Amino acid sequence: MAKLGFQLGVSGYGLPNFSVEVKDIHLNFPGRDAKGAGPFVLVNRACGLALDAGANVDGGWHVKVQLCTWSRQQLWYLRPTGVKGEVHIESADNGMVLDATQPLHGDIHPVQWRLHREPWQRWQLAESPDGSAYYIATVHGGGQRFLTLNRDAVPDWSPWFQDRGELRGQQWVIAQPFGRPPK
Repeated sequence: MAKLGFQLGVSGYGLPNFSVEVKDIHLNFPGRDAKGAGPFVLVNRACGLALDAGANVDGGWHVKVQLCTWSRQQLWYLRPTGVKGEVHIESADNGMVLDATQPLHGDIHPVQWRLHREPWQRWQLAESPDGSAYYIATVHGGGQRFLTLNRDAVPDWSPWFQDRGELRGQQWVIAQPFGRPPK
């Protein structure tokens, strides 16, 4: 924690020889501390649907996309993993994290699971070419599996993984709602 000390002289207020001494200032930026950032809504650029945890309370359920309602099921935190450039994506609704699952091949869709810190629960974010969205890659599989949808996606679809391309369906807008998150 940085400490900053200074004296502030106050004049012109009818208080001669008055000063204020500040010995310690704490600057807290909301959403930027060691606990992570958020909550955010993750919206796919190709279809405009938001990643949604649903009403899941048990691990292993597929994550779906829904129309963007900014509901608690659509709020996610980006939490530090302890590895530079990697995050856990945690549901604000149920506290479970986005999990790419252990298999690398086949028809694989992300699920929610309790945090166990394996590589398939760690994610890397890379800025899109125009800077308005992010590619979301699972660390599992060498960071080459990207969360993907397409423009034909409809509510209740589950994203899948695909090698990186310049696809809008691999770009996710990470938006922070204003005000208090819904309870």
